[in-house]
Amino acid sequence: FLGRQVSFNAAVMRAITYLSDQQEYISKQLQDLYDRLLRMDEDLNTILVANHKSIDQIEVEVKNIGGRLLRTLEKLDRMNGYLGAPLKELADFNFQRFEDRYRGKEAEIAARQEFAIHFFKDDAELVDLGCGRGEFLELLTAHGIKAIGVDKDPQMVEYCKAKGLEVVEADCFQYLRNQPDGSVGSVFAGMLVEHLYPYQIIDLCTLLYKKMKKGSHLVIETINPRSFEAVRNAFVLDPTHKTLVHNLTLEFILEEAGFSKVSTNFKSQVPP
Repeated sequence: FLGRQVSFNAAVMRAITYLSDQQEYISKQLQDLYDRLLRMDEDLNTILVANHKSIDQIEVEVKNIGGRLLRTLEKLDRMNGYLGAPLKELADFNFQRFEDRYRGKEAEIAARQEFAIHFFKDDAELVDLGCGRGEFLELLTAHGIKAIGVDKDPQMVEYCKAKGLEVVEADCFQYLRNQPDGSVGSVFAGMLVEHLYPYQIIDLCTLLYKKMKKGSHLVIETINPRSFEAVRNAFVLDPTHKTLVHNLTLEFILEEAGFSKVSTNFKSQVPP
């Protein structure tokens, strides 16, 4: 029974991920169509003069684009019937209480993340993306490394600030885009990428390479998809998880973004 339940849960998560990816794709299509219509409206006179197009030709083009826009809107409306309600419910999901119950005590998480400290021992500053309850920030502080946390969950940010930690409430993409190119020191992203869609993981790695200083270090911690134990007790458990990313895939994405000396460290033993 447990095996069937796990398989069912995994199938549901894959379906939700697929529908979410489709919604993201359709949203981009809508924006592209809107931009095209806007440009046509603004440049109508230029088109007439430069290309000698008749009003009838332009009306046909507008009609075709309008038809595509209506079909896309209808498809998106149908998808919202499947996807809209689950996403709305997750907007009120209390992730801090969820972590307190299921992720483990803060001291236990800090002990698990201790492995990453030696990668940053020579760094003067560090950014912790998706810092959550601030376990790694406290570890860095204890080792004399200046660090700033970034998290989009206001409850997590408030919790960290109450502990005296420096944390910014922001989406990781928003935070990085606001930084000058080549200005960000080393980065730790613990249990972050599984909360992103594949295209977002690619965008994040590309953005990190652009924003980080040369010679700085990046450590990404995520769930091991090769481990059934990890998938069953970590990935499927959390309804905010979106992508199980294979270590070789992640290595490839990082190398394509420009990072060098990329490697994988399997740090957790499967319990007996």
